[in-house]
Amino acid sequence: MFRSDSHPHDPTMLFADEFHRRSGYRTFRPQGSGDWLLITTISGAGEFWIGEHRHELPPGRVVLFAAGAVQDYRTDMRGDHWNLIWAHFLPRPEWIPWLSRWPTVGLKTHALDFHSKEIEKRFLAAMRRTARLLRKPLERTLDFARNAFEEALLWAEEARLDGGWAQVDARVLAAMEDMAAHTEETFSIEVLAERAGISTSRLVHLFKAETGIFPRCYWERQQMERARQILSRTDATVAETAFSCGYEDPYYFSRRFKKLMGTSPVEWKRLRRGFDISRE
Repeated sequence: MFRSDSHPHDPTMLFADEFHRRSGYRTFRPQGSGDWLLITTISGAGEFWIGEHRHELPPGRVVLFAAGAVQDYRTDMRGDHWNLIWAHFLPRPEWIPWLSRWPTVGLKTHALDFHSKEIEKRFLAAMRRTARLLRKPLERTLDFARNAFEEALLWAEEARLDGGWAQVDARVLAAMEDMAAHTEETFSIEVLAERAGISTSRLVHLFKAETGIFPRCYWERQQMERARQILSRTDATVAETAFSCGYEDPYYFSRRFKKLMGTSPVEWKRLRRGFDISRE
C-alpha cells in the first residue's frame, strides 16, 4: 500500500495510534505536514528515506520529523511486517529544547536510539497510554493525552542524555522505586527483596555492585533529603517528620539527621524557616 500526500495536512494538536503494516506499505509526503511526526517501531522493522539515503527504523529507534520535513517512511523492504506507534503533534514551547537536541539525520529530521531497555519500555508505555487516552470520552481527553505524551518525550530525553541510572539493573531500579513509593514505611531489606522478586543476599550484593552503596544507606539518604524538604517547607514537627520518613523513634531520627546533615532537625528548621522551636 503506497500513499502519497502532495499537500501538507492540517496541523494536529495531538493524534497518536498504533499500526500493524505488511510489506509494501509506504507513506510519502514531499511537503511534510503542518505538525511534527514521531514514529517508533514496536516489532518488525521500518525504514525512512532522506533523499537517496535509506535509514533503518528497527525496535529501539525513534524518528522525528519536524513540521515541513519531507516524510518518506515504509515497511523495511527486507521484512514482511512493521508494528509501529506514531504521533502527530504540535509541541508545547517547553518541548522544543528537548526535541532540538536530538541527533540530526537530515533537514528537519532527527533520530534517537534507546540503549536502555528499561527506558525504552517506559517510553513505549507512555506512547501507548497517549493513544488510549485519545480514544476515551473524557472531558479533558486532550490534556490527559498531552501529559502522557510529554512523559514519553521525557523518557526520550533521558535516553538522549544516557543517564547513568539508565544502565542500572532492572531489579535494583525496582527496589529504588519501591523505596520511593513507600516513604512512610520502616526500612526492611526482607520486604524490599520480596517485592523485587529476589533473595535478600542477592539484592544486597546487586545493589552495592550497581550503586556503590548498600540499600539501607540509599534509603536513609533519600529519607533524609525528604526530611529536609518537610522541615524546610511545612509546619510539621520533628516527630511528625520522623514518622513521615519511616522512623518510629523521633530521637533516633534526630541523631541520624544530625550525623548526616551536620545539624539537628530543630536547628535545621529554625535556620530555614525562623520556626518557634518551643513547639518541638
